[in-house]
Amino acid sequence: MFRFLFLTLFFGLQFNYSTLNAQDATPNFTEGFIVYDVKPLHNSSVPELYRETSLTLYIKDNQVKLDLKMLAGFLEVQILENENQQNIALIDFPLLSEKSNITIGKNDEIFSGFFFPSNVNMSPQKNIEIEIFNKDKTAILGKSGYKAIVPVKGSKSKASMYLSNKIIIDTPQFMENYLGELPGLPLNAEITILGERVSLTAKEIRKTKISDKVFEVPADYKEKSLQNFRSELDEFFRESDLGTGL
Repeated sequence: MFRFLFLTLFFGLQFNYSTLNAQDATPNFTEGFIVYDVKPLHNSSVPELYRETSLTLYIKDNQVKLDLKMLAGFLEVQILENENQQNIALIDFPLLSEKSNITIGKNDEIFSGFFFPSNVNMSPQKNIEIEIFNKDKTAILGKSGYKAIVPVKGSKSKASMYLSNKIIIDTPQFMENYLGELPGLPLNAEITILGERVSLTAKEIRKTKISDKVFEVPADYKEKSLQNFRSELDEFFRESDLGTGL
């Protein structure tokens, strides 16, 4: 389970609710970053995996970077998205021989084969239905949010979120493939990943200038295909004890 968890952490009342099918407001958060704490909920089978774990979402116009740091930065997964028809996954897992730079088509599923069974159809879904609970509200970092239940595409799981009333982003494609287009910035999200209930809570939201260097690919990451990386990862876990019991 270890290999699934570290690759899929990126991203379930009784109230009257309405539904949304798509984002209908113009994004007003076009440059800056959001930092989330990532914590396991209930009785995690691998609580040590979440020690000093955080996720940062950088936004600059048509460029997006998701940066997941786990185990106090020991393991790092980054996803880069730009206006071209591609995403790039940067994976720094020191127990592997080298850092990996994986180019993936924009509509391809970055985590397909890890998060979902291979027989699940993961073609883009534009009309995912989001349940909105306007009377269930909270405040995080002084910002008001309303509750939303978002189906996770390709599974029976649902994400429970508090979405900002006023902060709207252009949902990155790699998130939209799984969650649809979100009508507000998630201030908090709870999602089940392979039996692990995980919570993400915003701890810093800042509109600020972001350097283009944030979205560059470092020279020490080796280019490889997703298939080659999966083979390398599977071989590592077959030869080690880290997969045992996880």
